[in-house]
Order: sequence, then structure tokens, then C-alpha cells
Amino acid sequence: SPVTFTHTATAGSAAGLSIVSGNEQTAQAGTELPGDLVVRLVDAAGNGVPGAAVTWVVGTGGGHVSPENTVTDEAGRTSSRWTLGPNAGENRVDAVVSGVGVVHFSATGTAARPAGLMIVTQPSGSVRNGQALARQPVIQVRDGAGTPRAGVIVTAQLAGGGGELLGTRQLGSDVNGRVAYTDLAIAGAEGPRRLVFTAGGFSGVTSDVIMVSTVPTSTLITSDTPDPSVANGAVTVGVRVTATGVVPLGTVTVTDGEESCQAALVGGAGSCQLPMSTVGNRTIRASYAGMAGLTGSSDTEAHRVDGTPPPPPPPPPQNQSPTAAFNASCNQLTCGFNSDGSGDSDGQIRSYQWNFGDGGSSDQRNPNHAYAAAGSYNVTLTVTDDDGASGSVTHLVTATPPPPPANKAPHAEFAVQCTELTCAFQDRSSDDDGTIQSRSWSFGDGTSSTETNPSHTYATSGKYKVTLVVTDNQGATASREHDVDLKAPPPPPANKPPHAEFAVQCTAMTCTFQDRSTDDDGTIQSHSWNFGDGTGSSEVSPSHTYTTAGKYKVTLVVTDNQGATDSRDHDAEAKAPPPASTTTTITSDSPNPSDPGQQITVSYTVSSGSGTPDGTVTISDANGGGCTGDAPSGSCSYIPNGTGSRTITATYGGSAGFQRSSDTEQHTVNQPPPPNQAPTAAFAAPTCTTGEACDFTDGSSDPDGTVVAWNWDFGDGASSTQQNPSHVYSAGGSYPVKLRVTDNDNAQSSEVQQTVTVNDPPPPPGT
Repeated sequence: SPVTFTHTATAGSAAGLSIVSGNEQTAQAGTELPGDLVVRLVDAAGNGVPGAAVTWVVGTGGGHVSPENTVTDEAGRTSSRWTLGPNAGENRVDAVVSGVGVVHFSATGTAARPAGLMIVTQPSGSVRNGQALARQPVIQVRDGAGTPRAGVIVTAQLAGGGGELLGTRQLGSDVNGRVAYTDLAIAGAEGPRRLVFTAGGFSGVTSDVIMVSTVPTSTLITSDTPDPSVANGAVTVGVRVTATGVVPLGTVTVTDGEESCQAALVGGAGSCQLPMSTVGNRTIRASYAGMAGLTGSSDTEAHRVDGTPPPPPPPPPQNQSPTAAFNASCNQLTCGFNSDGSGDSDGQIRSYQWNFGDGGSSDQRNPNHAYAAAGSYNVTLTVTDDDGASGSVTHLVTATPPPPPANKAPHAEFAVQCTELTCAFQDRSSDDDGTIQSRSWSFGDGTSSTETNPSHTYATSGKYKVTLVVTDNQGATASREHDVDLKAPPPPPANKPPHAEFAVQCTAMTCTFQDRSTDDDGTIQSHSWNFGDGTGSSEVSPSHTYTTAGKYKVTLVVTDNQGATDSRDHDAEAKAPPPASTTTTITSDSPNPSDPGQQITVSYTVSSGSGTPDGTVTISDANGGGCTGDAPSGSCSYIPNGTGSRTITATYGGSAGFQRSSDTEQHTVNQPPPPNQAPTAAFAAPTCTTGEACDFTDGSSDPDGTVVAWNWDFGDGASSTQQNPSHVYSAGGSYPVKLRVTDNDNAQSSEVQQTVTVNDPPPPPGT
């Protein structure tokens, strides 16, 4: 029968962490970013790893994230929200998975409301899971002055409720600063979502709520094989689940009311083996429970189960094979075999066939066989009965060799050659029927060796008896003795002491010492320097830096290879160097110009050709205010007093070995900008005809900026956000049309209203 195996593949060990969305956003300092920070954890094959802990850590810039600890979902994704720090500038947050890695999110906090994005056309308020939005969003990109910006990459992402945003999510703005999406779709469970739009250097924007509804499914039983089936047999049931715009996943439960099986869906289709034991007409039901974003569905199919057919008659009895059995007995290489244990339960044995395992054979009932060599052999006996049936048996038989001849002892012999107190010994032993395995030397002075040809040095002259004992591979031994007569070498000449000498050269506080010592009858083995300030060295020609200026007595002691010594003294004078000149430079004062009450950051460097200066750098403002930092480089921040131009001075106070220096830079604090004035909404009321396009022309203005958004109410329940829209009225009458506008600083006008008269069209001629 067919058998179906169902397997579940799980993700492997976490191997990589990456950013999905939310990086490089811009918002006003101290506010929450519009887009979530989203990461994904995957294994080595790119599969999402669920259930892993992710820690969110604020790096530079301050602020906070919420929550600080999250867990990845079934797709390996997780997210957090980020509120920027209170100061303008770069901010950073790290997402960390222990033992896997870290990813870095960056964002820019601005001192004032930054250049931003605006939703011109809101996306559809409802959509089915996995299907494209009927009304795609349109985004307006404007800089801080309200001017449309072209070529800005805008990213769309999903917020709230999980799931995935499908389609082209990144587009560049056109020449009018607009981004029109065309194929965005939301895949996920039923519930509310929002779209978040972000761009580097621009404040983001969030859409109105979009309700995601489930997609209905249809389940169909495609086959039930075999039909009819036999009781207690397995039926292969094929199923298919379909849905508009999405391929269903999961399992389908198949049952006949008594037994059931699970069909795993691959590409929307699957099958399983349904055991069916009850005879008669049955109904098979396939039920799909649904999944995130998909409804459940079911289907039924009629099926007949027949009874089990009677078993076939038993076959006639067959001849039983004979049983082969034997035992063996060996005397060295000759073995005897006895097959009397063989027999046949339903007849008689007619023939015997032996295979002795060495190429020899016999057809005798109880043969003898002589093997040519010792070893173990597989011996097989095959017997055949009177009906031609046969049986075999194999046993392992061991033939042993005859005993070896008696071992002969080895012959020990050696030669010796001595020079003064050192002797070299040459082994010349032999063994007629084997090999020598070990040697034991006794040198006659209480020492010994197991080497083959050793060398030995005696401590004193005299005559010594040397003995060699050798052992062969069978354990037999033999020995040999020889005398050695040694004479002591003449004494060496008396050693002469060395001559110590050196030269000294000082530059400022550092002195170098050049060894010039000699030894007439040997070599100098060691040097010992005393620099006169409590320190020393064992180098041949050292260098030494004194901490205090002055004159010091330096002593060198040398020792030769015989242990004789000599010493020499010289004076060394260390002089303190003059303080080194420095250069202080203001490298930046940002921002310049600055706004009233805005913090500025002053960066500086202090350099010298004679090392790295340390100490403190003071930043002072001619109009009041300042800050301090550490040398040799760094920055500090403060808020300038008042407005207008002023001189900023960076002063390095100097330190031990370095001179004082300073630098100046001009800085300007802008006058505060005047408060923003609201725009004025205006338009002329057109005369319109029922069923035809009625055109509206915007006449709004802004005294200190530009109008960037329009909100029209046509008085019949319809509205528009276009600047100069067209609208078709379905019935004649008078309609109160209202307009409210918003400028580039987000100020709104008062609402203006005009009465628009819509006339019925004239009747056609002749009526």
C-alpha cells in the first residue's frame, strides 16, 4: 500500500542579524520616530529563527527605546520604538543577539521641525489579506523652506499588528517632489495596520488606520484512491485549498467519521493516507482550519468500502531439506572430519561434499585432510537427500604448526677507543638464529648505558673493567669484558682578567654608553652597568634616560668566560630640554551661524613637534560663556549669550615640557526669526451643471511662506486634497463649498465658504 511521510523542517542555529526597516530616520530632537525599528534573525540558509531574545541598547545621543527586550516571531522578526535624545545631532541604537551579532540603527535629531513628508493621498481604509490597496498612497516631499524636493528615496513600512508589507516599498520623488506608490499590499492576520513613510534627513509621516480582512478559501477533495477500497485498507485522499491572491499553507484534516489523517499543504495541495475499516457507503470530509488572514473551508466526497476477500488455499507440502552437521579433530597439520550428526527428516542422505578451505575437497562421509600450512580454515559440508534437496554447514578449523627448534644464545663482543678521559664503545655482538634485542653496559665506575654504541667520559684517570651483556629475541643472554686504562689531560694555562672601558654621549636627558672592553685570552660573558641614579642594565651598550638633570658617576663591571672581572668609571651629565612650542587650532564651531539659545560645539587640536601635549583647553566667548576640554584634541559645547558677531578663543594653558598657545574664530548668532503667519484660504465659486465636471481654482496665499496642503469639502459629502480639483455633482441645487489650507510651517487658515449653484442640464431639443 502507499505510505505518506510527513516531515517538519525547523530553522537551524541563529547565524545572522540584519536590519529590515527603520534605519536613518529624521525627527525633531526629543520626539519619537514615526517608523518602528525592525530586525530579522536568520540561520545559515536564510530561514527566520523564532523565539530568540533581542536586547535594544541606546548608544550615542541619549533618548530611550520601548520595549528594551523583545522576542523574534515565527518569521524571525521583532521591533521596538525609538524616542530621540534631547540634543540635535546623530543618535544611535544597537540591536543585540547574544552569541550572534549586533546591528546599528542611526537617526538624526534636528533642533527645529525638520524637512518632512506629507500624505497627499491616504491609502484605502480597508483591504483583504495579500491583495493590493485599491487606493495607493501618494507622498509629498518638501524641505524646511516648503520647497518640493526631487530625487529623495522614500521607504514605506508596516506598523502595528505584525504581518508583511508587499510590493515596491522604496521609490524616488519626481520633479514635483511627489512619490506615487502603485502595488503596495498587506499580508497578515485580520486587524488594524498603519503605513509609515520615512526618508533620510526628513521627518516621517504615518497613515490613517487600514483594516485588514481575511480572504475566503475553498477546499476541494481532488481524489480518493482506490474507490471502492477494501476494509482495513488505506485510501489516498488528495486535497487542494485555493484563495484569491494568496497560496494557503498549513494542514487539512481528512476523516470518514471514525478514522482521520492530516494532509500537509505544499503550493496549496497535499494528500494523506486515510485508514477505512467500516464496510459500506462512507462520506469523506476534508476540513481546512484557515491561518493568519485566511478563513476555513471544507468539502465532502462519497466513498464505498467493500469487505475483505477470502484467503487463497494453502500450498501443497514441500520436501524438507536435509541437515548438515560435522565435528573435526586436528593433530598439528592433519585433521579428521566426522559427519555422523547429519540427517534428513523426510528421506535419506545420498551424497556428501567437503570443501576444506584451502582448495582441497572430498566426497567421503568421514574423510581425513592434511594442510600444507598452519592457520584457521572455513570447512564446509554439503549433504544432498534422495529428493535432490541439499543443506550446508560451515565450521572454523585450526591447524597448528610443529614446535620450533631450541634457541641458541647470542655472542657478546665489543671494541673500545679512548682519548684522554673519554672512551667510545663499538658493539660487535651477533646471534646465529635471531636478533639482539637489548644491550646493558657497565663502565666500571658505577655508571651504565643501554645504547648500542655509547660514549662515556670518566671523572678521573685509572684502569676500569667494562662489561657488556646482550639479550636476543628469545631472551637468551651473553656477556664480554675488556679493560680500559685512562690518563688525565695536562692542566690549562692561568686565566688573564679582562680590561673594562666604555664611552658616553649625552643629548638632553638621554645618554648612550658604548662598550669598548677587551679580553686577551678569552671572551667577555657579561656586563653590569650602574647609571649612578639607582638604576642599572646588563646590556652590552645600553641607553638610559635620567629623570633629573645633573652629573652622575657611571660604573661598568665586565666578567670574562673564566669568571675574572674588571671595572671602569666615567661621568655622565644630563641636561633638561627647554619647553616645546605648541600650536592651538580651532577646527570647527558648529553650527555657525547658530540660532538664539542653540548649543554650539567647538572642536580643537593642540600639536607640537616634540611629543603629544596634555592638560586643559579653555574655550571663551567675548560675549560671555564658554567651556573646557582635554588636550591634545577634543570638543566641548555651550550656549552663547545674546546675538550678533563675537570672537571665540581657544587657549591651551601649557604643561610640563610644553608652552602655552591659543587661537581665535569669529562666530555669529542669528537674530530670532519672526513668528509664522497663517495663510489665507480663497477661491471663486464656479457655476456648474449636473453630471458635468465642476472645476475649482485655488486663490489662497501665504504672507511669509507657501501653501502646501488643501482640504476641500464640496457640500455633498465628497472631499479632495488637490490644489485645483474637479468634482461632478449628481443633482442640481446650491451647495456650501468649504476650503481650509495649510502652509509650509504647518499653520492652518480659517475656513472659507462659498455657495456653488449646480444647474440641471437643459432638455434636449424637441422635448
